[in-house]
This record gives sequence, C-alpha cells and structure tokens, in this order.
Amino acid sequence: MVGLWYNKELFDNAGVDYPDETWTWETLRQAAIDLTDESKGIYGFASHIGTETGYWPFIYQNGGEVFADDNTKSGLNTPEAQEALAFYRDIALVDHASPTITELQDPDKLSRFQSGRLAMMIEGNWFAPGFLKNDYLVENVASAVLPKGKVNATITNGLGWAASANTKYPEEVKKLMAFLASEDANKIQAETGASIPALKGFEDEWAASSDTIDLSAFGKMLEYGVPRPYNKDGLRAEQAEVQIINRILSGEITVEDGTAQIEKEVNAILSGN
Repeated sequence: MVGLWYNKELFDNAGVDYPDETWTWETLRQAAIDLTDESKGIYGFASHIGTETGYWPFIYQNGGEVFADDNTKSGLNTPEAQEALAFYRDIALVDHASPTITELQDPDKLSRFQSGRLAMMIEGNWFAPGFLKNDYLVENVASAVLPKGKVNATITNGLGWAASANTKYPEEVKKLMAFLASEDANKIQAETGASIPALKGFEDEWAASSDTIDLSAFGKMLEYGVPRPYNKDGLRAEQAEVQIINRILSGEITVEDGTAQIEKEVNAILSGN
C-alpha cells in the first residue's frame, strides 16, 4: 500500500497544515511550494522516477491506467495519463518544489527525507519498520492518504510464499504454507509491524503496532487501492517505460512525444516482438 509520508517538523516550521483526507492535487502542489526553501536545501515534495511509488498513482487518480486491454498494452498515451505526468513533472520543473530527476540521484529521495530535507514523499507502508528505528523520524514523521485527483486511488501490492515442487519435504512444506496463510500468521505479521497482512481485517492491528508514528492512513485507502499491474514481460516493459519517463520528467522531451514512444516500445515488448 502506497501513501504520503510527511515531516511534521518541516510543516510546523513553514506554518503549513498537515495533510488530511480533504487534500487534492492542488493542495499538494501549493503545500510543496510553501514548504520549499531552496536556500536551505529543503524541498516540499519529490517527483522522482518511481512507478508505483511515484507517478503511477497520479495516473489512476486522473482516471487513467498504466496498462490497458487486460495489461497487454501501455495505457500512458492518453489524455488522462498525459495530464497526470505533466502535473507530476511540473512540481519540479515549473514550481521548483521538488529536486530535479538529476538532483534526486544523489542524495536520493529517502536520504533527503530521513535527514529532514524533504517534507513529503510517496512511499509504501513497508517503510514503517525502518522509520521506527530512526529517532528523528519517530519524533517527526506521520502518514496520510494520497491527495485526490478526479478520484481517490493508490497502488496496492503483495508478497507471496513459494516452494519448489521438487522439495524433499512436501508434507512439511504444505504445513508451513498452510500456517503462513492462516489467521495466526497474519496476526503475527500485523502485530510485529512488518507490513499490512493480506487477510482483510488486520490492517488496524498493523497500524496499532506503532504507538509513535501514526500509520492509520494506510488502512483508510484499502477501499480504493488499485492492484499493482503485472503481466508477461512486465519487467522489461516497465524498464522501457521508465527510461522514457526519465526524459519526460527531466524536460528533455514533451509528455506527448514521450508517451507515444512508450506506447510503441511497451506494446512491442508485451506483444512478444
């Protein structure tokens, strides 16, 4: 589950209200501008090159889709996706409220956030255990739902367990797999704060695993979460997409030219050509 992590100290210093469920794209954009102090190396947001933790949520929030036709084609060469990408890009290139793609190479998004130089970033719930080990973040970090576009949307993901069909211990493996899928195992996962369990109903217990960082926002987004798209040759398709997105976000090419190129290259990969 992907949400908006923010630094309360930077919000307080800038006199900006914390993110909440009323936030829209424009609220996010204005807050990012107000939180930015380039003279101190502080930025309000990070328009980085990430897919599910970057520009993908904005595409879904704008009524678009990353892949179309049952994940067999790119969905980026559409007005909905193009508008979302332009918004995401312009936070850096027009508003200067995000480091540029080049600047985010070093220090990266996470390093800036952990050192108090980035006010907001989009990232997954799985970062919570690491944040809880950082005294500065425990004191200053909280989570919020993603801002709303035309609709509410975020990206959900999952992890699975697998075992070899040729294992020498098939009965033991079956018992282990049955346990890992059980309520008891999901309860352990929730209470230890590892990540939101797959079984519904444990998201509140996961959020309660921390009494210092507010994690409740992630459970609120379950109702409109979009499963991360997977498809044949998906890794190659994403790599091709990201290479061109990098050129879009840097301003090297236009959104329209870039998404047309993405459509051509990704469709060729997904069709097996």
